[in-house]
Amino acid sequence: MSTRTRISPLLAASCLLGVTLAALATTATPALGAPAAQSDGPVDPDRIGCIWERHADSPIARFEAGTLPIDGKLYCCGGFVNQAIQASARVDAYDPMTDAWTRMADMPTNVTHCGFVREGRSVWVLGGFVGDNPGTATSEVWIYDIDANAWSVGPALPRPIASGGAALFGTDLHYFG
Repeated sequence: MSTRTRISPLLAASCLLGVTLAALATTATPALGAPAAQSDGPVDPDRIGCIWERHADSPIARFEAGTLPIDGKLYCCGGFVNQAIQASARVDAYDPMTDAWTRMADMPTNVTHCGFVREGRSVWVLGGFVGDNPGTATSEVWIYDIDANAWSVGPALPRPIASGGAALFGTDLHYFG
């Protein structure tokens, strides 16, 4: 059974920024002023009163990590951690209410470029490249239990695949790309 979760605009902005700014070992969230006017053109950040604020640095610099919001926090999973392009299994959660990071249970393997899907109180991590760059595509599926902060093995994908996307439609899980 799937559940719907409403994401606040602030957390959604944090999630989008987390992917880009994780490489800089920091997160940022915009403090928005007046609502944006409807426009056919690009939005001018100065016009809507967007002010960037620096928040707590990520515990590690990383890039090409997976991110997703869970219970008002931004989870940052895996990714590459240095210029040698070495992969990590590390998982950290950023809490914008306390402006602090918490170390979570590491993924069972060092993986990048995987699909992430939340289903109820579980997060499914699908495929990806295992190990340091360039890595090997995998058919592995891992399931993270949010409440237990623990990982278990899921059903393997039909073939090794990486750099795709994942989505849950009703009870059907899709991996594409």
